[in-house]
Amino acid sequence: MTLSRICAFTASVLLTAGTAIAATPGSEGTDQAPAAEEATPRAAFTRHQGTARQIPAGGLLDVSVSCPSGQVPTGGGGASQSGLIHLVTSAPTENGWGVVGRNTGTVPDQLIPWVVCTTP
Repeated sequence: MTLSRICAFTASVLLTAGTAIAATPGSEGTDQAPAAEEATPRAAFTRHQGTARQIPAGGLLDVSVSCPSGQVPTGGGGASQSGLIHLVTSAPTENGWGVVGRNTGTVPDQLIPWVVCTTP
């Protein structure tokens, strides 16, 4: 064998071996996910809906809903039946969730706040 063939053969063996090592699960640099550990259950949560409040056409209204005693808010929002109320603000309060909605329609509409709560 000539020197160039020996070098080419050696290079192809090294590349093949490197590819096999890189493809081995658990080796560094792979996109293999690590073995799954036992999953921890998610915290229990509850969803609470506040009282629907009417917003006149073109009006702006701040509404809120509270979590039950001993629970804290983890999320929330607001809804309307027509979809013409645009939420200006949606944020946690000290013990619940508050939303500010603007009625962009030409007739009164209702804004309903809701909150997701969990025990800390």
